[in-house]
Order: sequence, then structure tokens, then C-alpha cells
Amino acid sequence: TRLRTLIETIPDVVWLKDPEGIYLAANPTFERLVGRKESEIVGKTDHDLVPGELADFFRTKDLEAIAAGGPSANEESVVFAGDEHPRQLETIKTPMFDSDGQLIGVLGIGRDITERKAAEAALRENEELLREMSAMAHVGGWVFDALTGEGTWTEETARIHDMDPQQPTNASIGMSFYQGDARRNIEAAVRDAMDAGTPYDLELEMVTAAGSRKWVRTIGFPVSENGRVVRLHGAIQD
Repeated sequence: TRLRTLIETIPDVVWLKDPEGIYLAANPTFERLVGRKESEIVGKTDHDLVPGELADFFRTKDLEAIAAGGPSANEESVVFAGDEHPRQLETIKTPMFDSDGQLIGVLGIGRDITERKAAEAALRENEELLREMSAMAHVGGWVFDALTGEGTWTEETARIHDMDPQQPTNASIGMSFYQGDARRNIEAAVRDAMDAGTPYDLELEMVTAAGSRKWVRTIGFPVSENGRVVRLHGAIQD
């Protein structure tokens, strides 16, 4: 009874099939998916409930889980009955065995990730827009760990320095592009940022990895946690 209550309460799609793909149980969310009551689902196969191509896909994934002998994660596009909008499900299919190790069926759990996938797509679009705008304005971003000096920078920051964007960077590498008074000024600004949490905004001459001299505006912001600066992040513009 507790198991039944659990399966019927959770919002995910839950179902159980025998090794031949015949449904043994389905929860209310699965009922909404196919537009039938559990009593109309049990004893049927996917070919009785969904279009042939989708049914074949479901069966293939069931067999893959059986062959793997353990959980198999997939993403499946479905349309709930009476709903014209496609939904993206993240499903986990797990073969179930009895105490003797004999296969008794495949348990499936599907979670609706449509909104999450849309948010991920929007994030990718925003990141691409930001990259394009950064390139147009010749503005790059960077962040460095206050303790280790390890860090990352954007593609535009690497381009300003005439560096390969895939090449790792750190605070020492970033400092190495400045010489003379520029080096002393940036070191003092970073030291104040680390010790006192003071932001900086400087215009300095640098020498890139290709030997080109450039004037840049570099801005740094310390980030503190529990009263201690843990990282610096900022921007640089050619």
C-alpha cells in the first residue's frame, strides 16, 4: 500500500513492463500521457498506446536497459494525450530481477525536463550573444582564485592578449603582459584588492604574446566570503 501511494503521488511518469514489453502497472501521470486509465493500459504494449515509430523507440530503449543489466538514462520527446505541445522527458529504465536473479520486468521513470531544456537553450543563446557583443566592443572577462591564482578568461580576453583561448591561464600569466610602471601599478592594485577588498579601474599599456603594444582598460572586483577575498573577477577592454 505504501509503495502504491508513493507511485501514485510523485509527479513523474512511472510504469512497469514485463520482459516482453507488456505493461504491468502505470501511475496517474502515465495515464495522462497516453490518455487512458491504468486498467486500459495493463496488458497492452507500446504499439497499442503510441504511434509505431515511438513504440519501436521505447522498446529499443527497454532492451538496451535489459542488456546493460542496470539503469539506462535517455531523453525522449513525447506529446501528452490531448496536448498539442511536445514535452521532453528524461527517463531512467531499470531492469528488475527476482531473488533468483530472473528478469521480471523493466521499471521506467520519466521526468518532464521541457522547461529545463528551454532554459538551457536560452542560456546558450545568451552566451553566444554575449560573446558576439564582447568581440564587437573588444571587451573580455576574467576570474582568478585569490589563493591559488588559477583562473579562466573569455575568448575575447585571450584575443586581446594574442593567446589561444584554449590555453590555461593564471594570475601570473596575466601579470606577465605588463612591464615597468604598468606592472607596478597593476600589482599594487591587485594587492589592495586582495588585502582591503578595494576594486580597481586602470588604463595601462601591455605587450601581448605576439609582441604587440596595446593600451587596455582593466577593471577588477574582489569577491569576499566570510570576510576574506576568495577571488577577483573583472573585465579588460582594448
